Amino acid sequence: SAAEVTDRALTALREEGDAPVFLWVHYFDTHEPYSSPEAFANRSGGNPYNAAVAYVDSEVGRLLRGLRPGTLVAVVSDHGEALGEHGELTHGSLLFQPTVHVVFILAGPGVKTGQVVKTPCDLADVAPTLARLALGKDAVMDADGKDILAPSAHGDDQPRTFSLETWLPYDQFRWSPLVGITDGRYKWIRGATDRLYDLAADPGETHDLAADPPPAAAALKIHLPEIPNESPAAAQLDPALLGLGYSPAPGGSLAGKRLPDPNERTAILKLIAQGRLKRVIGDGPGAAKLFREAVDKDPGNPSALFELGETLRRNGDASAAEKAIDKAIAIAPTLPEAWIARGHLYVAAEKPAEAARCYEKAFSLAPDAVSALNPLAAYYLDQNQPDKAFPLIQRAIGSGIADTTTFLMQGRIHLVQNRRQEAEKDFTTALLLSSNPKQTLKDEADIYMIRKLYEQGLRLYDEGIKRYPTFAPNYLTLATYHLQADEPEKALTLYKKALSCDLDPATRTHVKELVSDLESAVQSGPPAPAQ
Repeated sequence: SAAEVTDRALTALREEGDAPVFLWVHYFDTHEPYSSPEAFANRSGGNPYNAAVAYVDSEVGRLLRGLRPGTLVAVVSDHGEALGEHGELTHGSLLFQPTVHVVFILAGPGVKTGQVVKTPCDLADVAPTLARLALGKDAVMDADGKDILAPSAHGDDQPRTFSLETWLPYDQFRWSPLVGITDGRYKWIRGATDRLYDLAADPGETHDLAADPPPAAAALKIHLPEIPNESPAAAQLDPALLGLGYSPAPGGSLAGKRLPDPNERTAILKLIAQGRLKRVIGDGPGAAKLFREAVDKDPGNPSALFELGETLRRNGDASAAEKAIDKAIAIAPTLPEAWIARGHLYVAAEKPAEAARCYEKAFSLAPDAVSALNPLAAYYLDQNQPDKAFPLIQRAIGSGIADTTTFLMQGRIHLVQNRRQEAEKDFTTALLLSSNPKQTLKDEADIYMIRKLYEQGLRLYDEGIKRYPTFAPNYLTLATYHLQADEPEKALTLYKKALSCDLDPATRTHVKELVSDLESAVQSGPPAPAQ
């Protein structure tokens, strides 16, 4: 969260003392799904993006107040968010200005207050600009960009052009990828067709001028690349980008394929985005209806098929889920999410070896997919192969993709190794990262109980009940423990408390039956001793 990021940044600054320091602080909260504390959400009028922006703004303010005097500050973003403009709700599928145009703000020594650089620039310019400001005019840096504050950066030679590209439409939807070129005034976008926009006269990019381009735009089109015949493979990318998660799934040849233009499929984008939102808020049937509509309108869309299958899986319709997910894999065998969902189906069918092969496939396609790494590591643990699980877990932690589940598994391994203090640190981190702390606290307790460390497990169940008195699973698990320990009265009390919580109908019926049986047993008392 932004608050934790700020805490860590300020701690790092304090630890550096008076030494020169370069600090990169990355806030993620304004990225989908837009997270913020309840206080900000309540003030946003129900707009989660605005709430996240306000939250990050408050934390950036706290960070700035903690900086030492004379600090040079740059504020940049890797992309914008469309929020519905041009039919795109988030980012990555189209190349319009709401996602391509980003903020670049400088403040500090060597920067004139109120200065505006009007010539086009891009994020490649950040590094050389900071290098010159921090190290002086003689700073030399091997970079693609240029110092935007240097006099030579403006109006000296040929106008700069900037390339645009997105492969997400092909990777995810089997639509045409998009490439583009802009000089800051005109912008060409090439998909199944070419589009041209005058960004000065038409900042909203509503009028396509491709049929009759102005002379300057026609000259710019010379630099517009063709759509490649092959999708990029990971081997073509800088390893640093792979570490950040920008690894494309190699999708094979595009030669001879007539692919839909993403700009003409925005209705499908909207259906998929709305379906995901309904699934997040727990409306599984509503989500499935939207995904079915997307599949009906675009049957060759692997993401629509996957989302339908994953939703059906969560809704409990394994048979229909399997058909949709298998179709998605047949169309796009490089879609890691579909392999992960297929693995989950095998787990539900009690076929762990088949599930592991699906997770391995997904992991080979997306080495940064913790949703594949975690169940694969869990499989190895269940197979009593910690030597295979531990390297996966350490890799996730080392590369920064580890989540709550990853640290719970490492804690589990440390308990097996009798490294109790390290396990406690793992569990603390898991709870810190958790988006569902009440469940995570119970998971920790379950792990201790499985290892027969009953004192620690029971303590955590009690702590969970104190923190989250309406969370039924703690009562149910603790009641089962006391029932097995031949303590029916304690079990009865806990089962009754569980009935005051939110339970699904089947569980509630079962617990009521248990309460009835236990009340009868408690009232009748223990059997008379044998004569």
